[in-house]
Amino acid sequence: MANEKFKLTGPQRNSLRVTLTILNEIIDNIENLCVIDKKEGILYYTINDLSKQERDEIIKRLRRIRGYIGYLNKYLEFEKERKGTRQIIASQLASLWEMVWEIESKRLSSYGKVDISLKMNLDPIVNKLIKLLNESSDILQHKTKSQQEKNG
Repeated sequence: MANEKFKLTGPQRNSLRVTLTILNEIIDNIENLCVIDKKEGILYYTINDLSKQERDEIIKRLRRIRGYIGYLNKYLEFEKERKGTRQIIASQLASLWEMVWEIESKRLSSYGKVDISLKMNLDPIVNKLIKLLNESSDILQHKTKSQQEKNG
C-alpha cells in the first residue's frame, strides 16, 4: 500500500519518519503545557498564562496535527519506534554535559575577561556537575553492559 500512494527512497522515508516522530513528541509536550497550571524548578517556574479558549484552540489544532501524522503513518506503514527510558536519559545527559562544559571559566572568556574569583568558585562546581553527569551516564552504560553479558 505504501508504494501505491507515496514513492520514497529509503533515506527520504527515514527522514520523514524521524521528523514525524519528533513532531509527535513535541506536540505531546505542548499539549502537556496547555493543561498544566504551573511547573516549578529551582531556577524557573512556568505559569500557564493561556486563557481557556486559547488552550482549547491550541489543543484542537494539535489533534488535527496528530490526525495528519496518523494519515501519513497509515499509508507509509511506519513501525512504532520503541524508546527506552535509558535511551532518552542518555541522550539528555549528553546534551547537558556539553552545556555544563561550556560554562567553565575558560570558555566564558569569549564573553569577556574572566575574574579569578569566578575561576576559583565556578570551576569546582562545574567539575562536580560534569562528574555527576558522567556518573549518571556510567550507570546507564553499566546496566547496558550487564544486560549484554546476560544475553550474549
